[in-house]
Amino acid sequence: MKKTLYPKTKRITESKIVITEKLDWSNLWIFNLWWELIIAQRNNVLRLSELNSKNAYKWLVGWIEENKEELKICDWSWVFGEWIWMWKIWYWDTEISNKRFHIFAKANIDKDYEIRNLNYNLDFLQYPFEDQQIPECIWVVPWVIETDNWVSIDYLDDLYDRYKKLVWRRVEWFIINTSWNITKYVRCKNWKETQHTFN
Repeated sequence: MKKTLYPKTKRITESKIVITEKLDWSNLWIFNLWWELIIAQRNNVLRLSELNSKNAYKWLVGWIEENKEELKICDWSWVFGEWIWMWKIWYWDTEISNKRFHIFAKANIDKDYEIRNLNYNLDFLQYPFEDQQIPECIWVVPWVIETDNWVSIDYLDDLYDRYKKLVWRRVEWFIINTSWNITKYVRCKNWKETQHTFN
C-alpha cells in the first residue's frame, strides 16, 4: 500500500500578523447557492423566501428587504460575519451601533453546504461580491493593528488597554490572524472583564 501518513510541512513565508476586534454579536452567514440567496444563523439555514420575523434575528428581515439588491454575492460564495441585534449590549450609542452586519471571513461552498477555501484575510473580503466591492450596507470587523513581530500575552494585554481607551467602550476580545493560524485573545466573559486564560 502506497500512502503518505505525515503531511508536508509548509514553508515559512513573510507575512504580517493582523489583529481585529471580535465583536460580541450573533454569527450570521450569507451565501449564494444555485443563484439563490441563503441566510444561515446559529441554528437555522434559511432560503430568502423562508425568512420571517419569527425565525430570523431581530431587524434582519427588514435589513435584507432593504438591501437585497446590494447583496449580489457570486454563486457558490459565502461571507461570514457578526449581526448586531440585542439592545442590552455595550456597543449601543457607539460609532458602530447602526452598522448591522460586520464580515470577517469569506469562503466557497459546495452543494452539500461544505465550506471550501475559508479565508480571514481582510484584503480578500470583497471577492465574494459580483462587482468585487463590499456593499455599503456591510462593514468589516474593526481593524486593530498590523505587526511584523510575534505577539505575546503581555503585548496583547497592553494593546487591549490602549485600544479600549481609543474606542471609548468595552472590548470583548481580539482575533489574531497569521498566514498559518487564527487564534483568539479573550478578555471579557459573561459581560465581565477578566484576564486572558489558555483554556
